[in-house]
Amino acid sequence: MRSTTLRPEAFRLLRSYINRLIETDNVIAASVVCIEFVTMMAASGRTAEAAHMRHYLASANEFGALAARTLVPEATDGPVGARPAPPPTGAVDDRAALGYMREALTAMRPAALPGLPPSDTCPGGNRHR
Repeated sequence: MRSTTLRPEAFRLLRSYINRLIETDNVIAASVVCIEFVTMMAASGRTAEAAHMRHYLASANEFGALAARTLVPEATDGPVGARPAPPPTGAVDDRAALGYMREALTAMRPAALPGLPPSDTCPGGNRHR
């Protein structure tokens, strides 16, 4: 399978995982899931969203700061000559970061990811629990 065939499923799984973290109040995992979010958003051309969450990573904790420096630095640079997205104002906490990622994934679903189910459903239409 080509990566473009798997992309909608990958974004759906990421959104589902973020929803689960929010539902279970497991906000400490936000910086871990954020690494994948930044990588996936940058790869799909959504560098503003990737840059916003990279800023969160850099200020979240030691693990996030290390990841922002070493794992995802080029992912938010965008095309050569493009202006980088301005950093967000104020600090972003773990809960807000999860909320932002969920909103960004939900907002991009219709246009950018055709075939992505409208809710957190399995390919057969059954709702994840």
